[in-house]
Amino acid sequence: MATLPTHLIDSILAPHGDSLDAARASVQDALAAGAPAGRKQAFDFANEYWATVATEAWNEGERSQEIHVICTEVKQLCDWVNETPREEFEDRYDTGGAVTTAGMMLYVLGDTDGAVERFQEIIARPVNSYFHESTHEKLISTLIKDDRTDEALLAIDALLDSYPHNTFGQNCREAYAADQANSASTGGPEDKIDHETYSKVTTALSAQFSADMEKLMGAGLPPAEMQVRMNDAQKAFQSTMELLSRLL
Repeated sequence: MATLPTHLIDSILAPHGDSLDAARASVQDALAAGAPAGRKQAFDFANEYWATVATEAWNEGERSQEIHVICTEVKQLCDWVNETPREEFEDRYDTGGAVTTAGMMLYVLGDTDGAVERFQEIIARPVNSYFHESTHEKLISTLIKDDRTDEALLAIDALLDSYPHNTFGQNCREAYAADQANSASTGGPEDKIDHETYSKVTTALSAQFSADMEKLMGAGLPPAEMQVRMNDAQKAFQSTMELLSRLL
């Protein structure tokens, strides 16, 4: 890989005085040396940086100044990864992930339409391409958070058409079906699922999530990929729980 121009991300990779400075320096060195994996290291670092606030920003909806700064820098890193020209022989793994992660940053930064557009860019690619399935989940989560129910239902159908066994999509479809059934039987949307049903469903989901985490941890994946997948799984789980809580 030829040496890549980094002036657009140099300030992000400069020391910040935090626990990630060593990782920043490693990325800088790899890019300066033209290391074949340099671009992927930049993408992995973007995910590592995002992970420091992902729970608060994505799952809990916090929007502090720190989160704004981090998400702005993560988006800038991902845009750089996606837009920098590459050789034909270079792997495209980081490109798909960069588009999806940038979409998440746009949502946190307040641009939901921009986020949806990024997600749709990945979803338009062939089934089973990099990040295709997980990006469907990000789109659904975003639409649910934004109360765009009709669009979310269409997105759930599209996800399950391509990935019939996707647990997140199945859980979302079942939650919406339960909501519609309750509304129909009671004559209005005010009455939702009872607490006993909610407890049974959330207990089952939590048990499945724990089992999935154990399986993932035993898969022998590289640490960076493991972190990304664990973060994705956590976000999907939280989004499903959030949807269920709205049905109480």
